[in-house]
Amino acid sequence: MTNNNLLIIIPAYNEEEVIENVIKDWLKLQLDIDYKLLIINDGSKDRTSEIIDNISQNNKKIIKIDKDNSGHGNTIIFGYNYAIENNYDLVFQTDS
Repeated sequence: MTNNNLLIIIPAYNEEEVIENVIKDWLKLQLDIDYKLLIINDGSKDRTSEIIDNISQNNKKIIKIDKDNSGHGNTIIFGYNYAIENNYDLVFQTDS
């Protein structure tokens, strides 16, 4: 599985208490595959977006998208559509 690429979709809404640990835990993984974290901020009203910005500075493994709140299911579908449009071979979805 060394030539495939993996997109890990993480929807986030008002997750300021946990999002930093979630991202850092994913970044600690030593996978034998090229992967990116797609963190979709679903219109959070707390500091979630700011925390993601701070962690993602100069980190090429993190893709952050801010969008208006549309709910958990729609945000996941948004992430899968992103994966299809950007030709990812594998997708894994996890909650924050």
